[in-house]
This record gives sequence, C-alpha cells and structure tokens, in this order.
Amino acid sequence: MKALFLTLLLCLVCGAQEEEAEQSALELSRKWITVYLASTNPEKIAENGPFRIKFLKIEAGDAKNTIIFEFCIKRDGKWEKIRITGKKEDDNTYVFEYEGTTKLIVIYASGNVLVVCVINIDEEGNETKLAAILGKCESPIQVCVHVGMKFVYFKKVTGENIELINK
Repeated sequence: MKALFLTLLLCLVCGAQEEEAEQSALELSRKWITVYLASTNPEKIAENGPFRIKFLKIEAGDAKNTIIFEFCIKRDGKWEKIRITGKKEDDNTYVFEYEGTTKLIVIYASGNVLVVCVINIDEEGNETKLAAILGKCESPIQVCVHVGMKFVYFKKVTGENIELINK
C-alpha cells in the first residue's frame, strides 16, 4: 500500500518538476526537521546509523561561501549534537567532512521544503547516495513529502530504502 501511494504521489509530483535557482547559504538558513531519508545503503540510515540524522538547523557561516549544518544522531542509544561547516563548491553544492568526505547538493528549496542529495565517500572508499526531505518546523509533513518525493523517484530509490523520520 505504501509503495502504491508513493508511486501515485511521485507521478503527480514529477509532472510538476521545474528548474530551481541557486540557493545561497543565507537563503537556506533556518530551523529544519528531517521528514524522510532514503539511501542506496540502508544501514547508513538505520537506527544508530551515521546518516539517520535529525536536522536542527542550517546557518550561513562566518566566512564567505560556507554553511553550518547542525543535527543530532544517535550513537549507542544516546543522542549526540553535531555541528559541521561545509564549503561551497559549485552551484547548490557544499562539501564537508563527516563520516569521510560528504557532498550535499540542494535539489529543491522553498520556504517550507528542502530536498537534498548527499553523496558520501567513507574512509574505505565506499560511496553511498542519500536523499533527504527536510521541512520547516511549522510545515505540514504532507507538503514536504509531496514536493520532495520527485527527487527520490528521479533517483530510482526503492521503497524499502526510504525511512520516515518524524512520525
């Protein structure tokens, strides 16, 4: 049933896909919550996985072309707050060191929804691709899902690799 719902939703959303303009760190700065995570490596977003991230906020950094990500992860059953700085690489792309080298690409951004693609190369050289749908703290989750699932569909991530984070 979940797969059928997501397929129908994705078909509707993909039809409305449009090109997004570049987003600056300042425009992305606000409190965000993680709604959905998808990964080519499900262990990375499983309980206690390094990318089962609960976003707190994004801020523009002090230096030009930097951005600060603040989020929580669960390690050994305890929540840990992480604050890392990324450097702007290209349009809508930020690179930072977390669990190896990690690249975050902004796919879609509005006042209520942020969809990002994350490419991580871990210490062993293994690549994992992730997608995250983030919502503004006051946004209904349905709005975030409606806008964000077009990216997951485009990347052909299957239902078993998608996790609802804020239930």
